[in-house]
Amino acid sequence: MLGPALPHTFLSYIGIGFAMSRLPRPLWRNVLPDLEGNPYHPTMSWLAVDGYGFDLAYFDATRWIDQRRTPEPYPWEGAPHYFPRAFDQGWGGRCGSSTEPATTGSRPPSGASPASDAPICGAGSDSPRSSRAERPRGAPRAPGPGG
Repeated sequence: MLGPALPHTFLSYIGIGFAMSRLPRPLWRNVLPDLEGNPYHPTMSWLAVDGYGFDLAYFDATRWIDQRRTPEPYPWEGAPHYFPRAFDQGWGGRCGSSTEPATTGSRPPSGASPASDAPICGAGSDSPRSSRAERPRGAPRAPGPGG
């Protein structure tokens, strides 16, 4: 994931998370490739957990959303306490493009009680996703790492 693959590091991490949802946890220990020299490693490796949450919630919404299941913490990057939150971020990505208010039957954000009516997934017109400015056609892209 160096050289020409470097611009795709984030997407690669998310894809690793998709694979994690199909692998037994003992194999997670070796799921990340050696990325020494990649400026985003290890910080952005949390996107793998995000991808894991997305995959599970998207393909088994009944279990992870309707039943409000939470995965067991895993010592990802030595921070098992953050694992459920990163998982929830991936789950939120599943419905982040919605412009409709969240339903009360949906899973509450981490730390909220199940009875919470708080919007989830960044849904609604005040969502950062819905207010994000698009790059105008022909506008230059932001420079990547190193320039």
